[in-house]
Amino acid sequence: MLRQLELSDYQLWMCKKIKEKLAEKHDYINCASHYPNEFEEREVISIALSEMLMKLDVIDKKAN
Repeated sequence: MLRQLELSDYQLWMCKKIKEKLAEKHDYINCASHYPNEFEEREVISIALSEMLMKLDVIDKKAN
């Protein structure tokens, strides 16, 4: 299910910064794009949310 969301200037800026950081890691290739600077905002948000979920899972495991 896809939803159309409008991103604020701050959210777009964060997406840009994430793309820049991913571009520094040459081994990071997404199946939808060849290079991080070609990622669409939707891809960047998916990556960021996945990373956050993984970090929260690690924190949860450490707490237990």
